Amino acid sequence: MQERLQLFLASEGLSAAKFAEKMEVGAPNISHLLSGRNKPGYDFIAKMLLRFPNLNPDWLLLGQGKMYRGDVRDEPDDSAITPAARSETMSQVDVTHDMPDSKPTHSNPSIAERIIVLFADNTFEYFGPRTHTPK
Repeated sequence: MQERLQLFLASEGLSAAKFAEKMEVGAPNISHLLSGRNKPGYDFIAKMLLRFPNLNPDWLLLGQGKMYRGDVRDEPDDSAITPAARSETMSQVDVTHDMPDSKPTHSNPSIAERIIVLFADNTFEYFGPRTHTPK
């Protein structure tokens, strides 16, 4: 839950001190929650859900679903996608369809030639011009 609290504060643009003020608790209490030293109790969670009614309790407590209730954007809910499944999905995307087969002849250093996506489980995906024919 420590990580979800940090994500929530970042999403709301709240500092730990401002969050403590909104929650009517001391700043050290929030600091201890954010550092993982303490875990939030029932009263704190209930107060948080009352103060932020759009916050999704399933996300806050269980890490499931989207951060906010009623968040019906056309984005898939990727909170339950494992890095292996994400890697498999991403490897099926043909990111080279608009890329030339040879090295670009431009001299603009701001144009990306390859992209590497690093995942939390220390795996990665490489996207760029294909140098070999897939089997």
